[in-house]
Amino acid sequence: MSSWARNLSPTSEPSLAELGEDGFHRWLYREGVGSRGQLLPPSDDCVALPGRKGRAWLLTTDSVVEGSHFPPGTPGGWVGRFAAEVNLSDLAAKGGEPRGFLCAIQLPSRTPARWAQAVVEGIQAEGRKVGAVLLGGDTKSSRCPTVTLTAVGEGDPRHLLPRNGGRPGDLLVTTGRVGTGGARFLRWKATGGKVGPELRRLLTVRARLREGRTLARYARAALDTSDGFLWSARLLAEASGLSATVDLRKLPLDPDCRRGARAGLWAWERAAFLGGDYELLAALPESRFAEARDAIRRVRGDLRVVGRLSRDGGHRLVTDRGVRPLPAAGWDAFSPDRR
Repeated sequence: MSSWARNLSPTSEPSLAELGEDGFHRWLYREGVGSRGQLLPPSDDCVALPGRKGRAWLLTTDSVVEGSHFPPGTPGGWVGRFAAEVNLSDLAAKGGEPRGFLCAIQLPSRTPARWAQAVVEGIQAEGRKVGAVLLGGDTKSSRCPTVTLTAVGEGDPRHLLPRNGGRPGDLLVTTGRVGTGGARFLRWKATGGKVGPELRRLLTVRARLREGRTLARYARAALDTSDGFLWSARLLAEASGLSATVDLRKLPLDPDCRRGARAGLWAWERAAFLGGDYELLAALPESRFAEARDAIRRVRGDLRVVGRLSRDGGHRLVTDRGVRPLPAAGWDAFSPDRR
């Protein structure tokens, strides 16, 4: 029985906050969401379908919503660029090559037309960098500004990095830094949530597409860390039927995350595990790590060992003071107070 069910009376209906995003997803896939022809398991970062000439089509969709991802008054170009990179990050986690976007925009009718145009221009600007064109979409009137993209890409069906591909003894490795998104979020919150340089930094992310295509040659499983590093480690391990051990001492912490902790602005663990990093977390055989690290360096990326998968039972966090259970830290769309 899940934790939310234990806290409810037998006749009560759980809210989405009580169920949680992960619980809602589990319900979806019990209901049969997903087709038999998919090449990736349900709930992965992308849907993969057989494509042309031995390739796979990759599809993913994600929304950015005013009040949840950006405050009123945010320039449309910032929103469009952010929406594009958020979706591209899911393609990156499967080693994908972007091909295009579909865009659905829901806006109040009083919204300045120039703002909506700037959103589209931001999407197109990010797409041009990686060869993804805006293919079409839909517009609707709504109370809350929302931008929903569907990213379309292609991948190698033999190397799609499914979440459930990890094996006992595999190393957990990550690209880039841990805590970048959390530190930026907390600095922005300290401004009172104002539209300004700190918000722009928060909404400026880069999908690790080159790193993802490189990792696809070496890793067995991967996902992006947008919902938080520890939460992603838990998801990857559980999808593989395994446990994750994360070594806190090995984490490549973002320098700003460290500086803010030293200045007393936040506890560094809080900033490190909030989410919003959009890095890749992967499981690969220890025998292939050195080769994978060198290949990632050739595309100007970084790869660090941060833990290991096992059958030992129970997710663990290794610290200077010993070993403790892995905390349930990260982002939940229906329970944002977890941040």
